[in-house]
Parts: sequence; structure tokens; C-alpha cells
Amino acid sequence: MPILSCNCSCRHCFEELDGRRLDDTQWQRCFEGMLALATRSGCCTLKVFWQGGEILCLSPDSVHRGLDGAEQVFRDSGIAVEHYLQTNLLLYDTGRWKDVLLRFQNGNVSSSVDFPNVYRRAGSRSGDEYNRYWLEKKNIAERDGIRVSVIALPNSETLELGAQEFYRYYRDELRVRALQVNLPFQGNAGPPVVLDLERLSAFMVELYETWLRNKRDLYLSPFTYFEDRIFGAKITLPCIWSYTCAKGLVCVGPDGQTGQCDCLVATRPEYNYGSFLEGSMGAVLSSPNRNAILDRPLRLARETSCGECRFWAICHGGCPIRALAFTGNIQEPDHYCQVYQAMFSAIVDRTVTPWFVSDTSANPITGKQNSST
Repeated sequence: MPILSCNCSCRHCFEELDGRRLDDTQWQRCFEGMLALATRSGCCTLKVFWQGGEILCLSPDSVHRGLDGAEQVFRDSGIAVEHYLQTNLLLYDTGRWKDVLLRFQNGNVSSSVDFPNVYRRAGSRSGDEYNRYWLEKKNIAERDGIRVSVIALPNSETLELGAQEFYRYYRDELRVRALQVNLPFQGNAGPPVVLDLERLSAFMVELYETWLRNKRDLYLSPFTYFEDRIFGAKITLPCIWSYTCAKGLVCVGPDGQTGQCDCLVATRPEYNYGSFLEGSMGAVLSSPNRNAILDRPLRLARETSCGECRFWAICHGGCPIRALAFTGNIQEPDHYCQVYQAMFSAIVDRTVTPWFVSDTSANPITGKQNSST
């Protein structure tokens, strides 16, 4: 998170955009901190996800310098580095940004657009105008050889329209080939976006069925991941359902502060792990805040209904940040537990018996813990 500025003002944003940005002189020190952390963790491949704020609020030269700094720091480390970019695309133009975006993971970038657009705003544009302008930018970027995948957040109007219309919009109107559906929440920027869990569960199941009827003609996350994981493929689940996100992820803010993810670093400094620029990597890795997230899955299995759930080996209690947003406590199960169970059940009920149904060792209470990969 090198910048906490944005050209949009989205009402469901979980970040406090205070204008902070990483000074260009700090790029190398920041990546040196990442190298030290990756080395201590025994990492072979480091995936760096660039997001903000809005990365395109930086100058193209600044982003180039950051990428060059990473290349220099990791050159002889034996650790491969992959760079990924999330951007709202609205500031994209060929002359300024084409060469920059093509440096990210073979020209693959991720962007966000909702349907209907209830919350995302840029200047005086309405929700529909925002989406039309976004599509113009996507088309320009794709003509430049950049491949754009999309993240979508359902809202109450999404549930009214239904999953078939939602699917049709992204596939046919936006011509998206890879779509990730996330479930909304907010941080300190405002109260959580609360959706009816029964209706949301029905929507997600209908979305899965729509995808099957259309012969999986989109790459649709999280269902693609779920099917692979439920039937035994050795893949890495999205962070929400990893055994513990603290084991493999860390977020670095524009001032070098670290925490579990952007959802906390940008809004909840009391959960930080320490600074890359000021402290040691040992202090970051041994932070009590990090240990609390590392210990969360086993605590949930022992102290909550998670321990009795047949989907424990897939979900592991869900996202600690969503638990915090809705309950005020990281040590609670994910607010969307009911929705996840409906999604998992929809997959299992339509296919053969998955590996975990008769595997009693999948529950960590018995002493054996399943990996999320």
C-alpha cells in the first residue's frame, strides 16, 4: 500500500484515505524489509500486490522506480518476485500508463466494478456513468495488451436483480473473462454494509448454478477455487479461507508500518505489527497482534461451533477482518459463515463425495490440522 489517496469516493470503502504515500527514497528500504521477511520465512516466491488507495494516483515514474527497486533488491536472492496490481482504471491512459501496467504479471491487472453500482463514485458521475466510463478505460487498456480481471461486491440491489442478470452483465456487457465475487464490509470509514444473509446465501447458490448452466464460461472466483479444493486439488485458497492468513501474508503501509492486511493498516493502527523501516523483522514476526491471528483457527475450533462444522477443513473460521468489522472481535467466526456453508453445500450436493466428508482427522480438535494448500 504505497499510497492512501484515491480519485474516487466510494461509500463502501474500508480505508481512511489520509493522503499518505511512500516517499520515492524509501522504495529500496521497503523492499529490503520484504526480502528480510521473505528470507526468514523460507519463502521461494514473493507475490507483491500493489494497491492503495489508488496506485495510479502515483506518477508513472514513481511506480517504475518501485519496480526497479524490487528488481535490484531481489536480483541475487534466489527468491522470485511477482508483482500484481489492483486499480480502479479510471486514470488509465495509454501514453502515461501502458508501459507501467505491462510490467505487472505479464500485463494482468485487477479492477473493481459493481452491478448495480450503488456505492462507487468518481466526481459527479452517477453509478451508471461510473460503470460506462470504467468500461471505456477497460477497452483502451485491453487494446494496449493489458488483461483486466474484475472484483465485484454484491449489494442489496444486486440481490433484487438476481444472479442470472448479474452474471449476464459481467459476461455480456462488460465482456469480463475472469470475475471474483467478494462479500462487503467496512472499516473505520463507516458502519458495515449489512446484507440479509438468507437472501445473500440464495444469491450465491443461484450464481453457482448459473455458472454451471453456462458451462463455466467465466473464471469465477471463489467457486473455481472451492471446486478445486473440495475435490482435493493442491491449490491455495483466497486468504479468507486459508488456515491462517497471518502465516503467508503481510501488508506494508506507506510509512512502512506492517499489519495483517490493508483492511487494518489503513484504518486500525492498534492492530499493526511494527515498522519495516524502523524495527527488526523478528519483532514483526513475533508481534502479539500477529500471534493472535495465527492462533485464531485453533481457538475457534475449540471454543465455537466451527469445531463441529463439516467444512472446517475448507473455511477455518473465515476472515478475521470480517469478524472484526461486524462483531468488533477478531476471535469470532466470520460474519458470512451462513453464506459460506450454503456455497460449500451447493458444490458438494451437485457432485461426488469430496475428500473431507469422511475424514474425521480434518478437525484440529482431534490433533490433525489440514493445510489450506
